[in-house]
Amino acid sequence: MFAHEVLPHTIERTLYMDTDVVILANLAELFRSVDKGPIFNMGRFGSSGFLILNLFKMPLLWEKAATIKNMKNLSVEHKWGTNDQLVFDAMNHSFPELVGFIPDEFDLDIAGGAWRFRKNILTVRPRVGMMVRER
Repeated sequence: MFAHEVLPHTIERTLYMDTDVVILANLAELFRSVDKGPIFNMGRFGSSGFLILNLFKMPLLWEKAATIKNMKNLSVEHKWGTNDQLVFDAMNHSFPELVGFIPDEFDLDIAGGAWRFRKNILTVRPRVGMMVRER
């Protein structure tokens, strides 16, 4: 969440992913397919454990996040929990115009039913790009 403060200022975008993510496709295509305009790009189904961050716009994320007065209430209401992803979830809820989306093939979670196809996931979802253990 503070990558923009520690990485060289020439790096525009970076990929953030939780440790339970398995990559199944070429990430270069992912970077080519997302809009560079938003502060970050996340899955349409709400996984904030796999994001592309626009490091040039991260100060804007913190500026906007500071204006979300009811973040703790949002966390309880939406059952997000108070974890490292709360800021991203709250931003997506409060400022959706600043959030972009990654392609659906990079938004697959095992808990959401993909576990049923674990032995033949590439047959069932041939364009699967990544899987995450759960949301």
